[in-house]
Amino acid sequence: MVSLVQLKGVDLEKGQSPKVYLATPEEIGEHMKKSRGGQGNTISRVKHTWNSGVAKGQTDQIPIGWEFSKKRIQELIDNIN
Repeated sequence: MVSLVQLKGVDLEKGQSPKVYLATPEEIGEHMKKSRGGQGNTISRVKHTWNSGVAKGQTDQIPIGWEFSKKRIQELIDNIN
């Protein structure tokens, strides 16, 4: 299980909490392979729309199902071999 933490735009001084996502290494690999219009990418952004290149017009987004929640934790635990 991997935790992805988004700190960009979070004001910790004001007590804001970062966004946290949970995924398996396999899920992350598949997501990254599909990003950038199927060309793959080495960076996973919460949400990004490509303005140029091979993925122009494509929007990549971390799957909503990965958001940190009791349900997501249980789902990952249930799938441990």
